Amino acid sequence: PHKSMGYKIPSNVENTYTFIVKSKGLGGEFKNLALNPTISVRTTRTESVKVEVNPNMTSVPAEYTITYKGSKTGFMAKDIGVITLIFPPETGIPNQIKSELITINGNPLKTSPEIDSIRSTIKFVTPVDLESNIQVQIKFALDSGITNPKTAKEDYKIRLFTTTDTLPADSATY
Repeated sequence: PHKSMGYKIPSNVENTYTFIVKSKGLGGEFKNLALNPTISVRTTRTESVKVEVNPNMTSVPAEYTITYKGSKTGFMAKDIGVITLIFPPETGIPNQIKSELITINGNPLKTSPEIDSIRSTIKFVTPVDLESNIQVQIKFALDSGITNPKTAKEDYKIRLFTTTDTLPADSATY
């Protein structure tokens, strides 16, 4: 399911594309098929993004657990699908995090995450297939070095999007 045929579909579009398909008929001549396939492209987003922080105290390193539900078309293949998280700018994000300190549904990353600590962004490739419409858990271990903001507030949010659910979704406040 959901296999790519090498077509790159632009992000942030809502269009229908029609492909002209030709079949080699009798006598070796290409002829148009009577019904050409169409593909509808719709952007989607994840749902029910939640964040748990432990300990939930200011200015200390913490374990972050982020859960979300992928969309009905949110399937991501292992070693290909990418998840992007944007933390609040007040959060301390280290320049590097060891891959084994981040898990997806209990499976450690196979490759190092891409981190932009200035923009509080962490991107990583899923180490396992993530089926459509399922609950996903991302866990950053305490030793990952993510530090809670210095100011106690109750309206912090993490923004999440993936290669298949491309519209950003904000978490519930934490």
